[in-house]
Amino acid sequence: MVGGAGLEPATSPMSTECSNQLSYPPKICFNAISCLILFRLALRHVLFYHMYMRIQKIKGSSLVLVLIVLFISAIMLFFTMSVLVFQSKQVKTEQEKNSADLFAKSALDLLTNEVIQDTNAFLSNTEQSRTLRDMNICDEDQTSVEKKCKDDSKVDIYKLKYILAYRLKHDESLQVTLAQKDQAPTVSAIDVIFTNQDADNHTDRYVITAYYYTNPGHSNSELKTTGSCVVSFEDTVTGSTCLGGITITTGLNIPSDRASYGDNRFRLTFNNASTRPHFVRIKGLYSATDKVTWVSVTGVDYSDLPLIQEVVFKADVYGFDQTNEIVHSKLVKTVFVNASMPEVLDWVFYNGSNQSVAK
Repeated sequence: MVGGAGLEPATSPMSTECSNQLSYPPKICFNAISCLILFRLALRHVLFYHMYMRIQKIKGSSLVLVLIVLFISAIMLFFTMSVLVFQSKQVKTEQEKNSADLFAKSALDLLTNEVIQDTNAFLSNTEQSRTLRDMNICDEDQTSVEKKCKDDSKVDIYKLKYILAYRLKHDESLQVTLAQKDQAPTVSAIDVIFTNQDADNHTDRYVITAYYYTNPGHSNSELKTTGSCVVSFEDTVTGSTCLGGITITTGLNIPSDRASYGDNRFRLTFNNASTRPHFVRIKGLYSATDKVTWVSVTGVDYSDLPLIQEVVFKADVYGFDQTNEIVHSKLVKTVFVNASMPEVLDWVFYNGSNQSVAK
């Protein structure tokens, strides 16, 4: 039967018959209890869905964070390993540099010992350098790095007939030998140059005493004083007192090419030919500071003295590291060749009597 509106009659909700259209609103729940249950189930599903989505987002964020941390850690590990490798190479290079330094020190010690054992023989030798191969210290044929160096590693030898920038402490003395004990002295004057060690104008005083031997080369030879000078200086020589056969001339010019010798140059002249000194000693009497003084002694106008005063050794050593790269070591050592007299003589001041002061 056709309905009044030209549609099929309404079909019962519980009918088992099929209909070609839906002529009634669908019922989701049939009573309040079923509706509440369905609502709670739907709400629970919605909440679970949102929680699931949030968990997925958190997992994604955590994964990104973990990847970032791993990336940064990998970079830090790479740089750390690079630094360790670089430092390891530096340590090896430093070790090999220390080996080169050891070669240089060994060479200087051997040559110094030669000077001490037989000074005259060493000074009479005309050699100007010596290789470390000849000294049996190291050479290129060695397989061990600890004994290997280039064959051109050497020590240059300089024998100076003057004293350049001697580091004089105030409890020490400096001896300048002008003639051998058995020879007649010939030096009539020397130049002494002090450094300007103190910018605060503190006064320092030094005693300079000249000694000579009577009857050189004879058994009855006696040691006497030619004379003495006390020199005071601040930034320049401020005073001097000399007794005996010595006069002093202060304020001498220092050429620019001799600036390394010092700042205050004066000349000691030995007036009496018969009492010209065999040696001169310089010692500090008083210092207002604990700074050391650098002293240079030459002949007149920077000329050489008659005898060799010091020997300078300059070592240039070329060693090898583990990768066969060359490392370089350079050391310099100065050895004074004139033996000092007994310390008591440092304090002898000439009294004008010309009597012997030591035998």
